[in-house]
Amino acid sequence: YPTAFATLYNKMMNSRSGATVDGIDIGITTAGKIVITYTSTILYTGTTTLSINNWYHVAVVRNGSSNWTVYVNGTADGTFSNSVNITSS
Repeated sequence: YPTAFATLYNKMMNSRSGATVDGIDIGITTAGKIVITYTSTILYTGTTTLSINNWYHVAVVRNGSSNWTVYVNGTADGTFSNSVNITSS
């Protein structure tokens, strides 16, 4: 439920453990697109434009060692490949 797109990446989820930097972040750009980052490197920028004051269900699914799909409200938004080994819990 974004209420504004005020910063470069409005974080929705952070998988990092404390100061450890080996997790992914899921956020929203100022243009209302989903963005996936890993250690500050952009892995994916979505195609669906979100709007403020609406609920969204976002899922990031890893299939195998390097194939990822991003879903917005149950519809595939796009895919990306990255074989990063995420070790944080």
